Amino acid sequence: MRRETVLFVGRRLLQLVPVVLAIAALNFLLLKMAPGARLPDHEHVLIEQTFVLQGSLVCGEGVCGAGDFVWRPAGSRHEAWAGPEGGLMIGIFQIPNRFYDRNGQEVDFLGNNWDKVWGEAYARHEQARFA
Repeated sequence: MRRETVLFVGRRLLQLVPVVLAIAALNFLLLKMAPGARLPDHEHVLIEQTFVLQGSLVCGEGVCGAGDFVWRPAGSRHEAWAGPEGGLMIGIFQIPNRFYDRNGQEVDFLGNNWDKVWGEAYARHEQARFA
């Protein structure tokens, strides 16, 4: 199983395990966050669903604890962080989030140019939706 460490400087996100199910056109992430680790400013390009297995996930709208399920509609944008005990969660995405870095670049969870990596897939999704 491939494990990645996210490139966000000064933030420790541990053991990011991407699994892509092409048949369902969904991306699943097992995300283990250290206490206080932050997901910087990002947009949920399409619907995202998160199930918190351990610890907590916090954002400006509240706290999701172990056993909680939360979803974000397409276009929602915010920051999120792990609570004081850290967090372990499963994220389910139709397409990965678009993160906005300090230089104004739009990147994916690995720091790659979002449009270059995901733009074509997003365009195909939008075409299929309106076909």
